[in-house]
Amino acid sequence: GIALFLLIALWSHHPSDPGWSHTGTGEAIHNQCGIVGAWIADIALYLFGRFAYFFPLMIAFAGWVLFRERTDDNGWDYFYLSVRGIGFVFTLAMGCGLIWVRTRALVGDLPHNAGGILGDVVGGVAFAVFGQVGGSLLMLAMFLTGVTLFTGLSWLWMIDGIGHYTLRCVDQTKHWSETLLDYIQGQRARRERVMR
Repeated sequence: GIALFLLIALWSHHPSDPGWSHTGTGEAIHNQCGIVGAWIADIALYLFGRFAYFFPLMIAFAGWVLFRERTDDNGWDYFYLSVRGIGFVFTLAMGCGLIWVRTRALVGDLPHNAGGILGDVVGGVAFAVFGQVGGSLLMLAMFLTGVTLFTGLSWLWMIDGIGHYTLRCVDQTKHWSETLLDYIQGQRARRERVMR
C-alpha cells in the first residue's frame, strides 16, 4: 500500500503544488494523493531525483522479502535483514550518484537536479576523490553490490539462465529456418512439376 501510494504521488507530481522545497502557486493541488502526496513527492524528488521513481518498486520488493522471509518459529533473522538494508542503502545512494553522473547538464522539471541531493553529494565526492572514470566505475560496482545484497540475486544463476535461454533461442531459430527451407524447397519442386 505504501509503495502504491508513493508511486501515485510521484506520477502525479506537479511543480506548482506546495511542498518541502517551495510553497506552491496557490492553485488547486494537482497531485492525486493530495497535500500529503505533494509533499512526499517533492521531498523524494528533491532528495533522490529521478531515482525516486524506482523507490516504490524497492519498497514493494522489501515488503515482499519481509513477508516471505519471516519464519514463524524464530521470528526475524536480523542479520539477514541488516544485509538487505545495507543493500537497499547502497542501491539507493549509488543509483542516485550514477543518474547524477549521466544527467548532470540536463535541467528538468525536478525540484533539484536529476540525481537529487543524494546523487549530487555521492557523485561529487566520488568524482573529487577518484576522478571521473574511477568514480563512475566505483559507483557502478557499489550499485551492483547493493543490488546483489538487496535482492539476493545470484549473478551465476542469471548468467546460467541467460545462457540457457540463448541456446534455446538458437535451437528454435535453427528449427524454424530448417522448416522454412523445407517449405521453400517444396514450393519450388511443386512449381517445377507444374511447369513440366
